Amino acid sequence: MPVQGPARLRVDAPLSRPRGIPPAGRPASYHSPWPGADGLSGGSTLAGRLSRLPGRGLGLRQFRQRAGTELQAGRPNAGGWGYGLVPPAQHGQPGQYTGLVIAESERTGTWEPLNVQLGFPRGSNTVTVLGVMGSMNIPGKTFEHPGAAIPPSTAAWSGDRAAWQRRVAGVLLMTPMRALDLSSQGITKADIQRALYQYSRVPRDQFLRLMGLEQPKPTGLAAWLLETTPADEPIPLASSPEKFLVVAAGGWCSCVQSAWLNTDQWMNYPVTVEIEKPARWAELLANR
Repeated sequence: MPVQGPARLRVDAPLSRPRGIPPAGRPASYHSPWPGADGLSGGSTLAGRLSRLPGRGLGLRQFRQRAGTELQAGRPNAGGWGYGLVPPAQHGQPGQYTGLVIAESERTGTWEPLNVQLGFPRGSNTVTVLGVMGSMNIPGKTFEHPGAAIPPSTAAWSGDRAAWQRRVAGVLLMTPMRALDLSSQGITKADIQRALYQYSRVPRDQFLRLMGLEQPKPTGLAAWLLETTPADEPIPLASSPEKFLVVAAGGWCSCVQSAWLNTDQWMNYPVTVEIEKPARWAELLANR
């Protein structure tokens, strides 16, 4: 099974009951990660549970809901989540508890879907997991507007140089109608990625102020960026334009045509698994 990215989410690991947490009387912020807790067969893996969902005869809305449940059940296997508890002291955002399940639109003209960009065959069915800190609506008439609206944060430059060079900055969601419009003008995802990379860059004085909150004198990654970025250019938010993902999704009519999902400090690289549809897939859909 092809997997893009580091093994931060153990899609191939058995989902087991976390140590020291009884199934009865668990806190409200607890997500049930052990097999059989939500009606699926026990002793399975996250990848296996996701791959079996299409065969359960679910409608599209039900499939998205169950997929979100399964992804949440797998989060305790991700690095940093310990025993499966959502940190109770954090304010967080709705995705902290429910996850954000987004179905990519296939009606985008000449644009390639995300899974093809990640190296999967065209027409394959995949689920991609990425940690984000929430979403922000971005108004604006041009495709350059989103890049200028991305807020700088010290989270963008956390970790060492290797982690920063691997890190995905975030996901730009665009409505399918907007994607079709841009595609008809010959504007590609790569054009938008370059605009995001260019317009999200941070002036050096602002970068120094931001990083000064973390360290009085720049060291490590911050020092390397200041040294390697030409003096007359702003500091990049990500290592390359390809670190800005572009996905067409959402409603067809909206006054706000874009939304930005900023990645978090830890699970900031996409992990993708392919889902095999059952032989009776077309029949199952026809019967819904």
